[in-house]
Amino acid sequence: MANVYLDKKSGFFYYRFTIKGKQYRGTTGKKTQKQAELIAKQRKTEIMGSGSYNDLFDRLVSSINELAPHQQEEVRRSLAQQLIASNDNQLLIENAFDAYLLKPKKGNPQAAHLSRNRSYWNHFTKWLSEKHPNIKYMNEITHHIADAYMSYKW
Repeated sequence: MANVYLDKKSGFFYYRFTIKGKQYRGTTGKKTQKQAELIAKQRKTEIMGSGSYNDLFDRLVSSINELAPHQQEEVRRSLAQQLIASNDNQLLIENAFDAYLLKPKKGNPQAAHLSRNRSYWNHFTKWLSEKHPNIKYMNEITHHIADAYMSYKW
């Protein structure tokens, strides 16, 4: 069990424990001993390696929920963008139609159908490059951008 102690100056509880000869210490950010002991136990579990990514995610969500309401959404969006950007399998917009051709919904679409779809795609990519030149990957296209294109088109 981690040692939890109160810093009288700040009023917050801190934790301290040792694993494999290395000492760990830090703040729990809590002012009650019961909450502080829970945080200390979580930290120790994470460091020992038995904490799963779900535990880390829960800790992240609870940290975000402690922020001011106007900051919460901003932080969530930023983290989501970072997570998506870390994906190595991002599809470039310029390669998207070719990827579609490799896996069409129908087994053998007609040439006229493919021609129409290519025309629609070219129109969209032209508009996108004019209105949002910084967007390079499919996952960067948001609902807001899609709605703006639909408003422009119709």
